[in-house]
Amino acid sequence: MKLPNPQRGQPFDVSLISSIITSINDLWDSLVINASNYASIWTIEGKKSIRSSEIKIVTGRTENINGKITDGEIKTFSYTFDSPFLLPPVVTATTEAVSDASPSKSAYTVITSVSVSKVEGIVRFETKGEASIAVNIIAVGVSV
Repeated sequence: MKLPNPQRGQPFDVSLISSIITSINDLWDSLVINASNYASIWTIEGKKSIRSSEIKIVTGRTENINGKITDGEIKTFSYTFDSPFLLPPVVTATTEAVSDASPSKSAYTVITSVSVSKVEGIVRFETKGEASIAVNIIAVGVSV
């Protein structure tokens, strides 16, 4: 609600003050500005406090890595984000054993590079045999 400007010399009364305060409170509610709408996020420029609406979260899954594995074998993976981040995001990558085989359960993931549009890494297998795993990705960063 838009309030009329008071006239010069107009005495302030309770209804005018009440209307001003009500309008300010309505504006506050519509902007939804409060401490819970901010998040602390690490960026290449250091730790920042930004609005939650500016944070982008991407989850994804790579194609399964299948096949016969030797002891200590390393396979590479990459995941391209649907749309880029403003700065390289913080990324977590975990292996998921798709099969019950021993090599699938002994695999671990290492992230080797993160850019605004892609994450790359390796999966190392500790035991040999048939394996089937997927790599799950969670990326949190600043949206463009």
